[in-house]
Amino acid sequence: MKVVEIEALGEKRLMCCNLRTMKQITKKFGGSAGMRKKLSGAKVDETLDTTVWLISAMLDGGYRYAQKNGIPCATPPTEDELLDSFGLDDLMDLQRKAMEAMQASSEPDVKAEAIERKNG
Repeated sequence: MKVVEIEALGEKRLMCCNLRTMKQITKKFGGSAGMRKKLSGAKVDETLDTTVWLISAMLDGGYRYAQKNGIPCATPPTEDELLDSFGLDDLMDLQRKAMEAMQASSEPDVKAEAIERKNG
């Protein structure tokens, strides 16, 4: 699984979209399509809530990943701490980081390469 680094509350933290996070996304939004609809919606409060919730969930996933792999990582902040740490001017960057983490987590760590064979 691949992780993305983000700075929050003055510390570098890891984010990932693991299976636990995808399960939470499905439960809350009915799937990633429903979540993306909320992220790009016209209602700023809905977009903000969804972004902060998603960042929080992926920071938790990154923390859990770090703990299992012996990587130093600060405890994930709560949603309230995130709301107090970022401004509206950070919203687009947070959304970009969230999408980057989702994209990175969906890419395989090992990629197969086709081999051309003779007589095959």
